[in-house]
Amino acid sequence: MPAVRWKESDLQPLQRVLLREAGADPAVPEPQTGDPGGDQPQGPLRQRQGGKGGRGSRLRLTQPEPPEAVVLRAVLKYLRLHHRVAWVERLNSAAGRLARDDGTAGQWMRFAWRGAPDLVGMLKGGTLLCVEVKRPSGKLRPDQELFLATVRNQGGVAFVARSVDDVKEHLG
Repeated sequence: MPAVRWKESDLQPLQRVLLREAGADPAVPEPQTGDPGGDQPQGPLRQRQGGKGGRGSRLRLTQPEPPEAVVLRAVLKYLRLHHRVAWVERLNSAAGRLARDDGTAGQWMRFAWRGAPDLVGMLKGGTLLCVEVKRPSGKLRPDQELFLATVRNQGGVAFVARSVDDVKEHLG
């Protein structure tokens, strides 16, 4: 089955959410607060206190960061549009126990290996591409770090993407 190709216009709403710095891309306008058609996470802004105590310190409002699923969709769409990528797909991984007919716990099943990346693909020319997607504050597990390092050491392209900007940085 051929890979789905997306138009660049499909990417624009998600790209606004994932730009690291406000105003980093003048071509992409910032969505208005409370815009029902925008992709900004709805809900109140979090308040963060500056300094040790609450007295006399500055109050800063911060935007809630996008969930990993939003980042994943935007990165996947961008990779499918990228001129260097031959194909890329989501690698679903899960683990759990199967249930027997009588309701007791059955065999343990794992649907991917430990440290498997979220996205696996190939660059034009045959180079393996592995991308682990995290939300901006997300941290890699040691097995994920090890897998990405192994791919890089064997000549593949492997990196962590916290936004579309990370893909631009690694693939150009």
